[in-house]
Amino acid sequence: MRRLTLVRHARAVAARDSVIDFDRVLSPEGITEAKEMAQRVASRTPRPDLVLSSSAARASHTAALFAQAWEDDPPRIELQSRLYLATPDILLDVIHALADGDVVIVGHNPGISELARRVALQPIGDLATAAVLQLEFDAPDWVVIGSDEPVRMQLESPPGSG
Repeated sequence: MRRLTLVRHARAVAARDSVIDFDRVLSPEGITEAKEMAQRVASRTPRPDLVLSSSAARASHTAALFAQAWEDDPPRIELQSRLYLATPDILLDVIHALADGDVVIVGHNPGISELARRVALQPIGDLATAAVLQLEFDAPDWVVIGSDEPVRMQLESPPGSG
């Protein structure tokens, strides 16, 4: 069984002329929603082997908050610059290259929502900030993800997101 958890980064501060998009940090509300969603996931899910994240500030902070939710044994975090505003094809390439184990991927819209629709093989709207889509696949390896329907799927968004 393979578990893939897709997370859209939490709410970030508003874009400003003086801040490059890549450097936008989480807002106080975003920190709260990321911690809440991470605790929900950690309370019912075994620790993943890896958290892969865009290296953008808002995504990497979200990834860190998710990893910290497994307090006794946080998973390894790997930041990848190619995940910043990645297309679904790039995200799938990253997934297909994974070794064994469960993984959390923290990314950005529109790519993370488009990937969610593609791997779930079901109509899913755009993921809200800090939304989590957990998918389980009865697959021999990661290469089939995106062509096989998940065995189990659960989508959650923070309270108040729309």
